[in-house]
Order: sequence, then C-alpha cells, then structure tokens
Amino acid sequence: MKYAFFLGNTPALSLAELSAVSARVGVDLKIVRWSKEVALGETASNVSMDQLFRALAGLVKVAEITKAVPGPLTPAHIRSMLPATGRKLFFGLSVYALESGTRTMDCRKLGLGVKRLLSEEERSARFVTSREDTLSSIVINTNKLLSERGAEIVVLLLRNGAYLGRTLAVQPYEEYAQRDMERPARDAKAGMLPPKIARMMVNLARMSPDGTLLDPFCGSGTVLQEAALLGISHLLGSDRDKKAVERTRMNLEWLGNFTSQMKAASFSLQLIACSIEELPAHMPQGGIHAIVTEPYLGPPRIKPLSPEEVPQSVKELSSLYRRAFASFARVLAPGGRVVMVWPVWRVAGRSVARTAVAFLDLERAAHEAGLTVIDPSLEGLHPVPGAEHGYLKERRSLLYQREDQHVMREIRLFKKT
Repeated sequence: MKYAFFLGNTPALSLAELSAVSARVGVDLKIVRWSKEVALGETASNVSMDQLFRALAGLVKVAEITKAVPGPLTPAHIRSMLPATGRKLFFGLSVYALESGTRTMDCRKLGLGVKRLLSEEERSARFVTSREDTLSSIVINTNKLLSERGAEIVVLLLRNGAYLGRTLAVQPYEEYAQRDMERPARDAKAGMLPPKIARMMVNLARMSPDGTLLDPFCGSGTVLQEAALLGISHLLGSDRDKKAVERTRMNLEWLGNFTSQMKAASFSLQLIACSIEELPAHMPQGGIHAIVTEPYLGPPRIKPLSPEEVPQSVKELSSLYRRAFASFARVLAPGGRVVMVWPVWRVAGRSVARTAVAFLDLERAAHEAGLTVIDPSLEGLHPVPGAEHGYLKERRSLLYQREDQHVMREIRLFKKT
C-alpha cells in the first residue's frame, strides 16, 4: 500500500512524528520519497490509516495512492479516480511536486477537462477550486470532498509522470482551535505551547499508553490534555506557580466535559505545586516513563536580542535547565525519555535584514546528569532533511519557528542511560 502524507510547516518535525507513531503502533512504514510538502510512504502492514492519522498532529492530510501515470497526465486519468454515484458529484484537485525539476500544471484546465468528460456521461458535477494549486483542509471539509459523493484527487508530480491518489482524511483543525482558544484558563503572558506542537512532542516520546507521563512545567496543561487524548493512562503535572496548577486542573476538567473522546478516556491525573528542585520529593523515584515539557523560555520578545543581551539570557536559562536535568534523572525510569523545548533566540545583526541565532549549549550538562541525546530518526531518509526543513543535524534536534517569532522552539530528545 502506498500513502501520501502531506507535511506541516516544519517538514522534519512532521516526518519525525510520523516515524515515531508508526513505530509505536507497529506499522512498518518506509518513506520512499519526500519533498518539503509531501512524503510518499509504503507499508505492508494492515493498518487503519484514518486511526493512525488522527493520532498525528504534524500532517495536514493523508491520501491513498492507487495509480502511477508514466507519461503526460490527462483528464481521463483523473476521471478514473472519481467515485461512482448517481447523485451530484463534488471533486477537487491538489497538485504537489514530489521531485525537483517537475513542470507546473494548470489545475483549473485539467479539472474543467474532467468536468467535460462527466458532462458527456450526463453526470452532474461541481469542480471545487481555490486560488492555490492545493486545497486546504477547510475547503475540503466544507465542500463535501470527503463524503461518499465527493473526492479530492491528489497529484504527486514526478519528472516523468505522476502518482494519483484520493484523500482519506484531513487534520481536525476545528478541534485544535477549540482546545487552544476556548479553554477556560489561558495565560498569554506566560506563553502558550500550541496543542499541535504539544501532541507532536508527546508522540516523539514513543511511550506505551499504560505508562506514566510527567510535565514538570505544566503551565496551562496543554501537554497533559494532548497526552490524555492520545490515551496515556497516568498523568502527572507540576509547576512552581500555584495559579498554573489550578489553570491546568480547570482546563483538564473542561476538556473532560467538552469532548466525547475525553469523556470516554480513562486516566489518572495528579497535580502538584512545587519547584523543579523539589520535584523528586513528590514523585516516585524511577517511576516516570516520559517527561514532555516546555520550561520557561525567558521573557517575551518584541524584537531580536542585541549581541550584548545574549550572555545574560543564556546564563539565566542555563541555570534553570541544569537544575531540571538533575531532577529529571532522579525521577525517570531507566530508558525513560525526555522531550523538551529549549529556546533559540534571534539576534540582531548589523542591519535589520540580517539576524543570527543563539542556542543553549547544555548537551554536556544533560549528559553529566545521566541523559543521553537521542536523534529524532531522520538519518534514514534520502535526502536527509536540512535546517531549511527544521532539522539541525549537528545538534540532533528539531527547530520549530514562525517568521514573526523572536524566540524559537528547539525540540530536544534525551534518554536516561
């Protein structure tokens, strides 16, 4: 079976999450080709792709690939992919370059050619279009393209031909927005980890559902809510701020009443107000299977750091993170994983248009505490993702950023040795 996985804004993070979840659920998935927009995967496993897809947060949509076209693409090729229905048909096209050097394609011209073929068959059809060559999840959902009488046909262009497939599912964007914006307790000043990133981090931990997950900087409870929705049985959260602990409690209670999935979920939740140094006194020693967390990243920034500000910012955060490593090592089970965010600062250059970045250099401190860096399993891909895709090969980490961010998120993975 061949599937097309459509990647988010940070392709390396999407690919790492896909690899982690596939391994966790026992799906032997091989990525045979990929570009910054889409990855083509093959598997012999008998898998519910819709179920696998819903566990992932880094993919925009997934499609089953059923046809390879060796030469020029024609409307007849697209017509053969459409479902048989006696009612009005809704269809759309999305075109992606799977290989570099592919020619552009006029989606509108191709789609109108398909509509003419359907008209000759005396079939009523609506061709769904957008301004782009690809249809968004919103367009797909609101135009019946995932219904029995609809289809989004995806075209993966090669230098000599194309793969064709039909979209199976799109990301539940409304659910993520609700879990982010409609929670009763939010603190924008403290900084908020987006639910999608929180879910990807939980997935990167590769833990068993019956294990114990800890977020020692729980904030508003975003990591814990995504872990609960993924079926993690035992959840622990702590924060030195009592108000943060209460926000987490309120949000998890709200979520339990908000979704049928949470109502049916079975998990235990323990929340504690304590500092990172006090954490081991409140936790079972060696009883934590995974720590997934975003610690304090420093004060919000409205502009890049100046070069003179960098040493002080690094010093202040390094102290906190070193203390965290010591506590993590005490509470983690042997082989337990840590998935955590480190800040990466934009640093102003000599001109506004030129900026550099500043990292935390704490790998040795983590190692001395008993934590070994884990690579996010991207080395087997060809080509290996680069910094432009969000993979920092030398640091063995993933970088999540937006253009307007002055403090970016570096996702680091460790294992207790």
